[in-house]
Amino acid sequence: MMNAFEYISVLISIILALGMTRVLAGVGEMLQARMHRRIYWVHVIWIANLFIYLVIAWWIFCRWRNQQEWTFYLFVFVLISPTILFLASMLLFRGKAASTNQSITKPITMKTIASSS
Repeated sequence: MMNAFEYISVLISIILALGMTRVLAGVGEMLQARMHRRIYWVHVIWIANLFIYLVIAWWIFCRWRNQQEWTFYLFVFVLISPTILFLASMLLFRGKAASTNQSITKPITMKTIASSS
């Protein structure tokens, strides 16, 4: 039988893994489209920063394993950081719906995307 930490850590790990997946998928899309899009150095720093923060958040979560009693409020408190990180990973890259509005032959820069948001 799973204890409370193991049960909660599954959900936290899934949320963090979804964020990491979005960041890595976005980097892959960015590298595939590098002929049509210029890579902005600030965007690259944000990508690296967010990915490192996602890994650190997962690593730090292990410190909660000795917590004896888990309340709903503690669960929500611990869930806030992974949720914000996941949302940040979604905001860091354009979605497919936003990219279909522009012609694929017209070069765009990540600086333009960042300033339009």
